Amino acid sequence: MSHPTRSGRKWRKALRQARDATEWLLVLLALSTILAGQPPYGDLNFRAAAVAREHTFGATEWEIGAVAFKLRAGFLGLYGYLDEPAKTDLLLSYMELTRRHNDIQWQITRIYADPSVADPETESANLQTRLNETRALMSELQAAAEATIESRVSVILAGQGLGILGGILPPVSMHFSPIPRLLVLSPRDEIRFAAAVLIDPDISLEEIEALEAEAEAELDMSALVVPIAGLSLYPALVLESGDLAQAYEVAAHEWTHHYLDLFPLGASYNTSDQMRTINESVAGIVGEEVAWLVMQRYHPDLAGMMSPPEWLSAEAEPEQAEQTNEPVGFDFAWEMHRTRRMVDILLAAGRISEAETYMERRRRFFWEHGFVFRKMNQAFFAFYGGYQASGTWAVGEDVIGSAVRELRRESENLAEFLARVRWITSPDELPTPQESGDR
Repeated sequence: MSHPTRSGRKWRKALRQARDATEWLLVLLALSTILAGQPPYGDLNFRAAAVAREHTFGATEWEIGAVAFKLRAGFLGLYGYLDEPAKTDLLLSYMELTRRHNDIQWQITRIYADPSVADPETESANLQTRLNETRALMSELQAAAEATIESRVSVILAGQGLGILGGILPPVSMHFSPIPRLLVLSPRDEIRFAAAVLIDPDISLEEIEALEAEAEAELDMSALVVPIAGLSLYPALVLESGDLAQAYEVAAHEWTHHYLDLFPLGASYNTSDQMRTINESVAGIVGEEVAWLVMQRYHPDLAGMMSPPEWLSAEAEPEQAEQTNEPVGFDFAWEMHRTRRMVDILLAAGRISEAETYMERRRRFFWEHGFVFRKMNQAFFAFYGGYQASGTWAVGEDVIGSAVRELRRESENLAEFLARVRWITSPDELPTPQESGDR
């Protein structure tokens, strides 16, 4: 029999070694993520970063803080003893606090934006106190909320055939945080995702407008600063929205990018617009499906408000041919698709100014029907056209989203689906829906 004290020392030494190994793994993953995102000197991303230098998001600082947070939370291990109902209660409490925090923040923003308020700092003092108190309560629950989301997403991924040696590789890791924005650039004479720069989340609307104008003037490009819900740093950066299903979805979406980075598809992300679209469509499908399955399993009382992804429905039919007759009433997807197609036609004919005038007119048309877009330009369609998991409202003749959804429909589970797409390095390797059906 081993001596108790000696045995305890061995276990403590083994724990320290495991902790040290995990720390290095997380640091290396974080550093590789940062370095992989550094643009070469002189290219468009570099020049865009120079234009936006006063407002760029500090990814390095964020990574250091997020990794330190995850290490502290992981090795303290304060929440492993909780049962699932307790974890659910804690997670729902965190989400409620997040929604309360966002509501208070919006009230403060409105006070500062109100020209009739002479002293917004004094006027919002009580709200600021409430905001700080709410943030403190969120901080107490954040580590447990993140761990719960990570573990549940991992359980679903394992159930879909993606488990390896009792775990998920790479491990699901996410961190709630104020989300950066993205400065997107597209050529004016075509819709193409040409470059992007992460922008500090605290940038004001006036600064956004000035930054877009400067980027367009300096780079002769169409520019737009857009909001995002997540970012595939490691751990993944997830928006503090207070939306439970969205949190699961973004965590799974960004994990998919981490997973694909180990394969040719992920490594080819930045080689073309089409490869970006394939990557985002795959991640969108995984995120949406995992979120729905998590809600079904762990939140059945809330899951009834969600519809299953169309590829999981037994009644789902293969996607129909493009609608050619104008629908009755206002149909957002049809109207936006119609807008994109007309813009493509005008740009192909070299009628750039006419296309830009048309987009502004259509933006006002959407506003009249309750859809608010601050700006609609080539960069708008270049960004939103890359997300085709659940539809093609911002897409012209591109059929990538349809082909990817058809591949998921034909796959038994997510593991088979990812195995079919992860080796793709060119859009030509992605079968059309008709071709995939013959396999």
